[in-house]
Amino acid sequence: MRSRFSFAAGLFLMAVPGFAQQGNPARPATRHPYIIEIEEKREQTLADGTHIVRVSREKHYGDSQGRTRVDYFVNSDIGDSPRTNVLIFDPVKKVTFSWVIGDHMESTYTVSTMHSPNATDVPHQSSPSTTRPAPKLQRTNESLGMQEVQGFACLATRSTVVYPIGVLGNDRPITNVSEHCMSKEFNLQLSASGSDPRSGTYTLTAQSISREEPDPSTFLPPPGFIERKVVSVTPTEAH
Repeated sequence: MRSRFSFAAGLFLMAVPGFAQQGNPARPATRHPYIIEIEEKREQTLADGTHIVRVSREKHYGDSQGRTRVDYFVNSDIGDSPRTNVLIFDPVKKVTFSWVIGDHMESTYTVSTMHSPNATDVPHQSSPSTTRPAPKLQRTNESLGMQEVQGFACLATRSTVVYPIGVLGNDRPITNVSEHCMSKEFNLQLSASGSDPRSGTYTLTAQSISREEPDPSTFLPPPGFIERKVVSVTPTEAH
């Protein structure tokens, strides 16, 4: 059971600050409190006409102390082992907390201590590659100006990425187009949409934004959960 929890928590830690594309919990853009609910929908039509829709949800919390929390709800619509992945960053205590809530999940949370690099930390240097360089992707970005989502301003951009022939084993170019509206205030995308011939389309929208101060218990592990410590990690600000 422990290995299952560790695997799930590991996937969440890699994905979060990927769901995406969402803002980094370790770098809050503001100390004004907020509660934001976000929904992402992905749609795909297979060659035989089968239509697939997947919905994911996130809930972001931030308080006046700079603490942040992200709840990532997985499989909440289809009922296939639904669970909630939770990640908290506490810059006051310099720790992160993470746990998973769901059927057959262990009542355990992981705590990681943040530290700053010192003079003895030597950055990793990769060896020069002797292989033939891969074709470069063709990227273009276009500003769409300021927009509003739920009454809050965000900067909209359109990004186009073209995968040249051969990059993915493709015999013709593949084009991926997406639009994003980034809030500087929250360091989060409040809306996004895109299309990719390989995976279909997606839309992301902030369903609600509140200035309410979250309850202090929001930034604490659930009562009765057992603490598991891991090796200290370096916060994003130090990179």
